Amino acid sequence: MNILLITGEPSGDSHGGKLVKELKKLYPEAFFWGIGGNEMKDAGVHLSQHVKDHSLIGAIEIIKHLPRIFSQMNAIKREVVKRKPDLAILIDYPGFNLKIAEFLKKQGIPTIYYIIPQVWAWGEARVNALKKFTDKCLVIFNFEQAFLSKFGISAEFVGHPLIDKVPAINADRKN
Repeated sequence: MNILLITGEPSGDSHGGKLVKELKKLYPEAFFWGIGGNEMKDAGVHLSQHVKDHSLIGAIEIIKHLPRIFSQMNAIKREVVKRKPDLAILIDYPGFNLKIAEFLKKQGIPTIYYIIPQVWAWGEARVNALKKFTDKCLVIFNFEQAFLSKFGISAEFVGHPLIDKVPAINADRKN
């Protein structure tokens, strides 16, 4: 199995690294590649691009680096065509990943979105993109599953990667 993973932020790298470790238990023969950081690399992901080259903060920073962002996006698209992944897992990083999801859909590649954009907080415009371009959303807040299901989006609550580590909060969630 050939699995593409993409994140462009350090937090996504951390969550992606943990995800890959778990996926390797289920699919030990799988080949993981894509955009990530040191934690994903340490988990066995072959990096095409590193998150340090993607992390930008603020609108001015993004506008200033648009040519580089488009170049990175085109490079990963070329690699997708070349490597033909069986599955893509997009982690957070919505400005980049929603555009990649559209491309992946056109290529016929099943796509899972892990840690979705906060569509419930920032408006529902991105809900349409999730519905059109992803096959499943893995959500970290329980209410996101119900929210997305109202729009006909397949979603599964998988827990919050940070909250699940705090015993007092985790105990409250079980009650």
